[in-house]
Amino acid sequence: MVFVIGNYEQSIADFSRVIEISPYLSDAYNFQAQAYFRLGQYQEALDKYTMAIGFAIVIKGPHDAYYLNRGRTYGTIGEYRKAINDYTESIKLNPEEAVTYIERGTVYNILEQYDEALDDFTHALILESNFMSAYLGCGIVYFNIGRYEDSVDAFNQVVRINPNTVYAYAGRGTAFIYLGEYEMAINDFNQALKLKPMDANIYKGRGIAYLHWRKYQEALNDFNESIKLNPDDEETYQGREEANRGLNSGDMEGYEFIMPSLRLNTEVRE
Repeated sequence: MVFVIGNYEQSIADFSRVIEISPYLSDAYNFQAQAYFRLGQYQEALDKYTMAIGFAIVIKGPHDAYYLNRGRTYGTIGEYRKAINDYTESIKLNPEEAVTYIERGTVYNILEQYDEALDDFTHALILESNFMSAYLGCGIVYFNIGRYEDSVDAFNQVVRINPNTVYAYAGRGTAFIYLGEYEMAINDFNQALKLKPMDANIYKGRGIAYLHWRKYQEALNDFNESIKLNPDDEETYQGREEANRGLNSGDMEGYEFIMPSLRLNTEVRE
């Protein structure tokens, strides 16, 4: 049984007919839940996943994927503890599924439980040594705990596996700012903008790197571009003000310029 592409309401109706014929078929509830999830009807999805789990337990069928899917749904609506509980149940049933560790690590990172997040991303790499999302997760966590050199190393691995991963360049560029490697940061933001040329945060990041490198006109240009794309970011206005001050005074010795956020984006799936 497969989804009717782009027609999730029809898929839900089809699986309802399947359930009428075979009311204990746990997969039917699971597939129906996935359709509800794609429609943004998260409570309905949770209810169906719970039914899928219940019937699978009764018939002693495999159901680690059901816990994984329900965990994703809980994570989407911000019920992170419930998400972690479901990911943990999924791992108990199938400890060889690397994706589940990535999902749980992502939630641990959101909750700022960085040791647990790093353990999960590292375990995913033990299972799949070239799992790009695991390296991406490590890069994010290392950054968030201030281990910027380790963050750069992890993002290097992401670029090695997939050189078109925009977030790896943006994340590595941000880490380079904290390491004082402004030219390397700018090179990374340049590459990120080639891949995603209309991203306000990338322009903002490059503007901050230029600002610290005392290239005030370039910084001003980037902050202006970032504001065009996202006029509601107060930090970008602060950066633009500092760039203007640098251009007008020329003497900014000892001035503490704006820095990027101390936390990177928590999403690791590219």
